[in-house]
Amino acid sequence: MQTRWETVPACVDAVRVSPRVVALMGSAPGEPVRLSLGAVEHEEGWRVSLALERGDLSVTRTLEGRDCTTLTEAVALVVAVQLDAASVIEQVPVQTVRPPTERPREAPPAPEQRPAPPPTVSPRTSGPADAPVRPPTRRSRLRAHLGASIAAERGILPAAAASFEVSAGVAWPHARLEFGALSSVGPDAAAATLPSVGGRFRLFAGTLRACGILGERRFQLPLCSTVELGDLRAVGTGLSTPETIDALWIALGVGARPQWRLGPRLALGGLVDVVLPVQLHRFSTAEGGLVHAVAPVATRLGVALSLRLP
Repeated sequence: MQTRWETVPACVDAVRVSPRVVALMGSAPGEPVRLSLGAVEHEEGWRVSLALERGDLSVTRTLEGRDCTTLTEAVALVVAVQLDAASVIEQVPVQTVRPPTERPREAPPAPEQRPAPPPTVSPRTSGPADAPVRPPTRRSRLRAHLGASIAAERGILPAAAASFEVSAGVAWPHARLEFGALSSVGPDAAAATLPSVGGRFRLFAGTLRACGILGERRFQLPLCSTVELGDLRAVGTGLSTPETIDALWIALGVGARPQWRLGPRLALGGLVDVVLPVQLHRFSTAEGGLVHAVAPVATRLGVALSLRLP
């Protein structure tokens, strides 16, 4: 029996289906059999679709449940019954029922009775046996993604700073694309030669982030690449006529954002980002000299919260 997946393999153990079908039938199918499987998350469980083809036979079914072992057994049972219901019934032990009589020697033997085949675990069907095969596709699992994070930052602003980001985008089972707004704030900086003169620095930027996601179900590990574009603003302090400088901020970043799912839609995790500025800005004053220089490599370490819809 040839088995293929129409979605990402999930829940149903496709390797066990073929030998289980042979065991239920008592022998291998005589003609080539093609089985297409699909599995998508549904509420708190799974929705499994199967499409069976053998010669002129074409059957589709949809099963729902929470236990993947039970769903695997149900798929095998549906396939075996559709291929040869009589053979499946023959595998069930036969019992002989003899009604009690007062004269057992003269009573004729009771005919043998065979129990009915066990019911299939198929509460719902997608239509009649000749319905066209329409398995689910990956596109049906596209979801909206909302995120928020707070992190400690080092290397962009003077000393340590705090960064805040909100984002929105789309997510697939193993990928995510999102746009965000980032802001970083930190303490004022003083010139090295004249402490009474310095500057106040802030970062405002938009982000574009693409992530590949490893892992399944409860724990996932997104590995991300990011582009930042915005304004690195410096306002002079301690000067009679302070100036405001808006420096173009462009940076590239890579990072890991492990997350643990708290429910069907909510996840809590962390973030470890490395930021590489394209231009290393330097800020100085005529009175006090250098006030701040952006580091060639900056880091962010924090926590993140994400929400998937629907």
